[in-house]
Order: sequence, then structure tokens, then C-alpha cells
Amino acid sequence: AIHRGYNDPLFNIMKRIKLPSADYLRTKFIYEQETGKLVWANGVRKGKEAGYPKESQSRVSEGKRIVTSYIYVKLQDKNLPEYKAGKKIYAHRIIWKMMMGEDLGKLSVDHVNGDGTDNRWKNLRKATFSQNAANREVTCRSKSGIKGVKRLETLYGVYRYRADIRKDGSSISLGTYDTLDEAIAARTRAEKRLYQEFANPSIKAEYKLKD
Repeated sequence: AIHRGYNDPLFNIMKRIKLPSADYLRTKFIYEQETGKLVWANGVRKGKEAGYPKESQSRVSEGKRIVTSYIYVKLQDKNLPEYKAGKKIYAHRIIWKMMMGEDLGKLSVDHVNGDGTDNRWKNLRKATFSQNAANREVTCRSKSGIKGVKRLETLYGVYRYRADIRKDGSSISLGTYDTLDEAIAARTRAEKRLYQEFANPSIKAEYKLKD
């Protein structure tokens, strides 16, 4: 079954701040591809690392809360009307513009290993909103602790597990199962088929399921 809603990412794309030109950014920052660090190129902060980590979301794994963060940079320039008061920008967006010369607009920069603070060049790739969402971890709001698997309580106090997956803004039902392992297996197969290289590896890593 496929369902669509007005809260779907396809209906509500977050408006993004337009970045200055790539040439301008290259005068402001130095990017270290091997470490992922963005460094101020001049001024009183010359040589210092730009940006700071800020929590974006969290998940639960083996009873522990795991936080996902991204690096934010505050860019302020009195000569740029949009940046006179200063604006906070994701470091990975600045890096992409510096390296590729393009502002991705509605597209995203995805972190291959899922670590939003790891801005090494080999860890960044262009992605659609849907692809980027596919590579995100489960949040701490999940009762099952597994992305795309919902725990259901029956009238007799026995739990069953429903699996689903989202693709291009649509929710696809993968069925309801008696055991958590069965639901996880269904979700894992669907991720491999639909998300391909953007499938988040956390389920396989934690539950060691066979391909």
C-alpha cells in the first residue's frame, strides 16, 4: 500500500539560504579534504577551525542514546546584504559549493557514513531529499529501536511488528510480522532494493543479518 500526505517532504521542502559565490567562499575558508576541517583563511580567526557541532537528531541503540550532529558555521559580512547580521550555514554545504561550484538548492549533501560531523571529501555525496533521509538513523522516538519497524500491542498483550519504508515521499507497507527479526529482515531487503547505496547500514551492523 502506498500513502501520501501533506507533511511529506515532497510537499514541504525547507527553504535554504542562498550561498555566496564559490570564489567568495574560497577567500573566506580553506578546506582540508583529508580531515574534513573548514578553516578561516584570514582575519582575526585565521588558521582556526570554522564552525561548531550542533545536535540535529538522536536515536537509541542497545539502550543507549546516540546523537547525530552537524557542523554549523556563522558567516557574517557587512558587504553582503543577506549576511550583514550573520547567518548559520551547514559546513558541508559551504564545502560542496567551494569544491563543485554549485549551490544544491533543494538537493542535499549526504554523509556516507552517517556522521554529520565527518566532512571529509570522500564522505560527502550529492543526494535528493529522499536519498538523504534513507541514510538517516532511527530516532529516539522509535519504540522498536529499528528504523521503519513499529511495535504493535495486540488485545492479548502480545507484540507484533509492522514494517514499512518511504520512497520518493510515499509510504510503502512491508507487512506485519510475529517477530521483530522477521520485520527487520523485511525492512533490510526493502532498503537494499529501494535505497541501494544510500541504505543506512545500521540494521545489518547491529543485528548481523545475512544479505
